Amino acid sequence: MLKEKLSKYKLIFASGSPRRQQFFRDLDRDVTIRIKDVEETFPAELTAGDSRGYFAKLKAYAFEVDLVPVEILSTIVTIV
Repeated sequence: MLKEKLSKYKLIFASGSPRRQQFFRDLDRDVTIRIKDVEETFPAELTAGDSRGYFAKLKAYAFEVDLVPVEILSTIVTIV
């Protein structure tokens, strides 16, 4: 069902992690990997939990002018 719903979209995955890339390939869909360098620093007032959302948005905004309406961008952030 998900594959059918996504069939008209191009999936873009913004992560250099081989494990995360494999996860998206396992969806049995063509996935394009695009990586942009983003300075991963966050404002001191954010907690570690809040920084995940901050970094995900930061990575997504780096692609803002490059995406077309039929593209779905996924960014994943891990805080260790």
